[in-house]
Amino acid sequence: MAVGIGSPCISSDLSALELRNHMNSFIAQADIGGETKRVYGNALSHFIQWADDMPVTTAIIKTYKTYLLNIGLTPNTVSVYLAALKQFFSHLVEKGVFMFNTAKEVKRPRIPRSHQRDALTAEAARHLLDSIPKDSIKGNRDYAMVNLMARTGIREIEVSRALIGDIVDKEGERILKIHGKGRDSKDSFVVLTDEAYDPIAKFLSMLNDPSDSSALFPSVGNRSKGSLSTRAIRKIISDYMKKAGLKSKRITPHSLRHTAITLAIEGGNGQNLIQVQQMARHANISTTLGYFHEFQRLKNAAERCIKI
Repeated sequence: MAVGIGSPCISSDLSALELRNHMNSFIAQADIGGETKRVYGNALSHFIQWADDMPVTTAIIKTYKTYLLNIGLTPNTVSVYLAALKQFFSHLVEKGVFMFNTAKEVKRPRIPRSHQRDALTAEAARHLLDSIPKDSIKGNRDYAMVNLMARTGIREIEVSRALIGDIVDKEGERILKIHGKGRDSKDSFVVLTDEAYDPIAKFLSMLNDPSDSSALFPSVGNRSKGSLSTRAIRKIISDYMKKAGLKSKRITPHSLRHTAITLAIEGGNGQNLIQVQQMARHANISTTLGYFHEFQRLKNAAERCIKI
């Protein structure tokens, strides 16, 4: 095909196989963390499979963005997919494969200002925990896990990656080292209060010969004894939420993270921005500010000043 307006290639369109070969080279050479490489690799593979030898024009990228939103991906996830495409095509331009970056001008989807999941109140969180029976190893594991997530805001992937040896003392405080989202190592932590730690200690006391390299929350069935997967964690929490009558479109397993952050803000009466950011491990403080703005909006609603 001759080069023309909207054509990304110098001499011809690239096949899906050629794109995949370039993708592998890009991922191998990219100066990004290992977890980011995995995410970008999945995103680019998904696009290449979807595009299926179509010419990669800006219009195609826009159509792809619409497709991702229509299949139910969140705006944040779609933004990550677009970021991967933009960096990939920038790499192809530098290599002389593309004339210009066809994804550069595609705007990321608008991120909703309010959260798409609700937090639980302290009473609802306690009701959820009370719904978990503690008469078995599995029940004690589930209680310790849900309790930890509600008290620290730890993410599902961070729960799955946690090892027993990640619980250590740091300057007189008991902490859990965290292998966070998009990180290559355990370079952050959450503080374990007695309320967060005691159920974990009780569960660990029920295990046979646990070691520092053992999963903190392992499978306890007849199958693998490895870490629970994020999918298994979500199912466990969802089942207990349903049992407690709390599950809805806006109350999901991710609500436990919102719960911890929201209750931390309420407990500090909205005066603990930096502390909450550190607990939540938000890379950008604007993410934490979103929670504070919602708290202040409700607490200091101007509507209460209207007298008619």
